[in-house]
Amino acid sequence: LSNYIAEKYIESDGVIRGFVLDTEIEQLVSQAIRNPSEQHHLLNPKVIDRLGQNLKQLAEEATMDGHQSIVLTSPQIRSYFKRLLEANVPELVVLSFGELPATQPIESIGKVSLAYEN
Repeated sequence: LSNYIAEKYIESDGVIRGFVLDTEIEQLVSQAIRNPSEQHHLLNPKVIDRLGQNLKQLAEEATMDGHQSIVLTSPQIRSYFKRLLEANVPELVVLSFGELPATQPIESIGKVSLAYEN
């Protein structure tokens, strides 16, 4: 299955390029999953909107550079992160490192953070 998933996103040079999440975002999402009663506090609408805006900007830049809009996450948060942002950035592909073959070359083309960094 991992080979099939990877084939869909491999660029012509054999590499999958995507954005990685800032440690702060990984931790926030992970905490929200572990503590459902704190989800609204940890991932309030302002945080989700800011994250969505930053991802839209990064996705536009990736497209202009000839790349797909892919975010690579840990397996534990992949589906939650996708659901969290699919309304804001519907074209976004969210993959976990665990879904790809261990030998698949991956290259980060940027970091997703709460504070937009170019």
